[in-house]
Amino acid sequence: MNNSEKLSLQQESPPSSTSLKFISTTEFVELPSKGLCYSEKHPLYNVDKIEIGMITAAEEDILANESYIENGVVAEKFLGSIIANKNIDPLTLLNGDQNAIFLQSRISAYGSEYETKFQCPSCNETNDYVFNLDANVGRNNIDEIEKLYENVSFDPPYLFITLPKTSWNVKCKFLTSEDDKRLKKMQTNKKKIAKGLDNPITDVMRLFVVSINDVVELGQLAVAIRSLPASDSHYLRKVYRHYTPNVEMVGDFVCSECKYHDESIKIPIGINFFWPDR
Repeated sequence: MNNSEKLSLQQESPPSSTSLKFISTTEFVELPSKGLCYSEKHPLYNVDKIEIGMITAAEEDILANESYIENGVVAEKFLGSIIANKNIDPLTLLNGDQNAIFLQSRISAYGSEYETKFQCPSCNETNDYVFNLDANVGRNNIDEIEKLYENVSFDPPYLFITLPKTSWNVKCKFLTSEDDKRLKKMQTNKKKIAKGLDNPITDVMRLFVVSINDVVELGQLAVAIRSLPASDSHYLRKVYRHYTPNVEMVGDFVCSECKYHDESIKIPIGINFFWPDR
């Protein structure tokens, strides 16, 4: 091979390294809260949509990170990675808005068919269940909720409920991921102190009740909540759930073993939503 042939081959050879460029895409997710349930200082105040990036292998690493899972920060890390506006603290997201982000990012990444397992409430048999996310997801937007209850008003960002028996006026906030962490920490500490010291109903109410008849002192609120007549306690929780902005998956289930039928089963939305086999 002469020098001219060698030169020609060198000129035709591809470069030793190539530049791989990928333009990441984003999408907007409609928030069930419409931004109406955040304080004026929050980045999502009066914002009805949030921009998120598509899930990549990097986010899959976050979802599979055992350390994040064990320390209960995997959702926080995942949301912090995909939310475009880095001024938004994932812990301050309302639970319903967080669920909407989980839902849309899951559909965009893996499609609308969600395979999971569901235990029959009648015979306890575990069934394989395929859920259509496009067809079976309901939205509970704060500005579209039908007012079914008297003595209820919404003065953003708070919900005001007057209880039928005591006539107490209860000011409520909508719960965030940070509140969920507080609840878990509260219940964990109680279990360390004494077995059986678990108050699943009143503990949650203590988180979303801001004041009762303008009383805001936490000790007094705790006593008042525990002394609520059962009828008022039930009413407060029912009304609060009705007005809480959220998305939920509701399906039609038939047990393969006992043929039990339920047209209103609810599938929770969470991190296992991405890894149903974990």
